[in-house]
Amino acid sequence: MRTTIQMQQRSGGLSWLKLLGLASTVELLLLIAAGLFLQDTEALIFAAAVGVASVWFLLRPSIVPAVLRGLVFIDVLFWMAPAAATNATDHENLIAILMPLALAVTSATGIVATVGYLVRRDNPNVFSRSATAVAIVAGVLFLAAVAGAATSSANPPQAGQRDIELTAQGVRFSNSTLRAPAGEVSVYLTNEDLFWHTFTIKQLGVSTPVPVKGHRHATFTAARGKYEFYCAIPGHAAAGMKGTLTVR
Repeated sequence: MRTTIQMQQRSGGLSWLKLLGLASTVELLLLIAAGLFLQDTEALIFAAAVGVASVWFLLRPSIVPAVLRGLVFIDVLFWMAPAAATNATDHENLIAILMPLALAVTSATGIVATVGYLVRRDNPNVFSRSATAVAIVAGVLFLAAVAGAATSSANPPQAGQRDIELTAQGVRFSNSTLRAPAGEVSVYLTNEDLFWHTFTIKQLGVSTPVPVKGHRHATFTAARGKYEFYCAIPGHAAAGMKGTLTVR
């Protein structure tokens, strides 16, 4: 039995442990790159979480750091998969599609690798055809999605002459004070952060979600008065992502 395991380890290919390490490394690099490119502190915080869990796992392999890293994979996949799909549907530029797509594929691979490692943690270094197959399928799906994205990108929504332009970056809105005449109001939103933001006005029943590098219009009718707008993603308003819309 030991001889068989040793032969499997020398045969090359991927074990669940190697696939998990590969997914973690790629995820870490992508998060760092996205955080630096977008100047997004939240992306860098996620990168730090992946890095700490990876170092912990490297120094002392156990279930806890593997599960922690798996939870980050799940969180990133939750935000990135719909972002990639939505940006492709809305014909955003190629970067806006590929950035969340790469993270979604990597996170999905990491989730499967985490489950595989936990199931086979008694012999985590043993070559697994299943682990190798998962890596191949992930690569093929990513390349196929890239080909599809290349044909769907290039025509994102544009700001109109009467739109109020507002950008979300660094878990902040570009302007915390907006003004508009009474009647129909249109806000043109751009998200320069990796994770989703919303433009929400609770009093008016307005809540428009915007994915990474996405553009959206929030159009609504408002009577004279002052209204608080904020990002409804948990923790973002508390971090300062809010402002006041004055309608006259």
